[in-house]
Amino acid sequence: MYELIYRPDRFTAVQAGSARRVTRGDRVIGAFDTLEHTLAVHRALRIEGALVELAGTVTMEQGKSYACRYRVFGEGESMQSVTRAVQLDVGEQGAIILTGAGPMPAPGETIHFGEAGKESIALIVTGVEAGEDMTSIISAVAEAPEVDALTAAEVPPAWDGRVGGAIANDTTAPVKPVVNGIQLHPDGFTVLLAPGTGSAVPVANFALQHRLDGAVTWSAAVIVPVGAGAITIGGYDPADEVEWQVQAISQGGVGSLYTDVATTTIPEPIGAPDPIVSASVVPGLGNASLVLATPADERVAEVRIYRGNTATFGTANLVATLAGVLPSSSYAHVDGDATRANLVLDPGFDDGADWSTGTGWSIASGKATKVPGVASDLEQATALTEDKTYRYRVILADRTAGDVTIRLTGGSAVNGPDLATNGTALGSLVADAGNDTLTFAADSDFDGSLDGIVLFEQSATSLVQGAHFYFITTVNADGLESAPYALAGVDVI
Repeated sequence: MYELIYRPDRFTAVQAGSARRVTRGDRVIGAFDTLEHTLAVHRALRIEGALVELAGTVTMEQGKSYACRYRVFGEGESMQSVTRAVQLDVGEQGAIILTGAGPMPAPGETIHFGEAGKESIALIVTGVEAGEDMTSIISAVAEAPEVDALTAAEVPPAWDGRVGGAIANDTTAPVKPVVNGIQLHPDGFTVLLAPGTGSAVPVANFALQHRLDGAVTWSAAVIVPVGAGAITIGGYDPADEVEWQVQAISQGGVGSLYTDVATTTIPEPIGAPDPIVSASVVPGLGNASLVLATPADERVAEVRIYRGNTATFGTANLVATLAGVLPSSSYAHVDGDATRANLVLDPGFDDGADWSTGTGWSIASGKATKVPGVASDLEQATALTEDKTYRYRVILADRTAGDVTIRLTGGSAVNGPDLATNGTALGSLVADAGNDTLTFAADSDFDGSLDGIVLFEQSATSLVQGAHFYFITTVNADGLESAPYALAGVDVI
């Protein structure tokens, strides 16, 4: 027990050199600036009278006394640890002046500097282990002579040969808990708690008692395990002012003092915020780009975006939350993979220079058109990767006869469906070995035009191809949600 009280800290230091100068059980003097910010350890560069020039700087403050400690070696292996007072020189100094009588340190000697009585601490070495680069790692605890004195003063109970016996409860009270925060709710609040510091008594539970402001009697205490870290109370009305205080309870059932009485006001409900003012959505290559405007409502805290396969909000799933939004502001969000690019050059047939046309095909007026006569192909060389999935879109117009098939050719051909109906066709193809060309193979009867060609590599985050419906809501700080703003359905390629 005395070890916990008087030696709660463990100290480590690294000693250079292969020769170990101390061993376990030795008494040493150390200085650690983590204990006192005024502590400093420097080498003595030059000694002139009572002045000691240091290899670093020290700082002195008005109204404080300072001292230093160093070693002085005598004949043979004799050595003494000397403590000398230091003349006060306010500010940051590179040299100190020693006062009083006593030997001076030698140049190169280590100087411990700090407030008088705190310039160093006596330690007992508890272990030495080898470190890197021929160093030794020294572990130590405070010398704390009180431990030996108190232990020697203890009178052990008379021995009676029995093993075990009744263990009395520890009646030491823990310290008061620390309140780390308060979370308000519509009918109460939650108090965030942690055990207090400065006591070795373990805490088992937290307790909270509460009452309306002005009431005389406290409620029955609400008790929770320390691991819960919080106590929640409820049953109050908006605008109620509630007094409360908390305590810690030890494993032996002993309670700490209660904290000072605190008062918390139950908040008025703020209600759901106004809905989104306006929004739009544009389909893309495996994604949909949304732009929205929030209402002029200070209750708006975030925006939620939902996506579904139908025009019914109840079937949609939450896909994005925009936190920290402001009233009367515009925001953009991309749902899906925004990095995909169309692999097709001149997809709108502006000049036809990137396309190879077979018999009966012609490119003019932003379309690739074929007349009946012979079966022939419309092609464009495209870099493709084996086993990758490629999505496509084709707009078929003015078709009156025959059909056209989308293919990946070069190596083993991969065939898509035969297109014979005017409108937009969506689909996907998995590239095979050697595929390097996008081909539209028209039969001899085909009479029609193609436009708006898209081909891109699908990624793991690309949205599912086809129809999607989006809904957007605003949310207040309590999580209350507005009515949904419904957007028209879009077809994602």
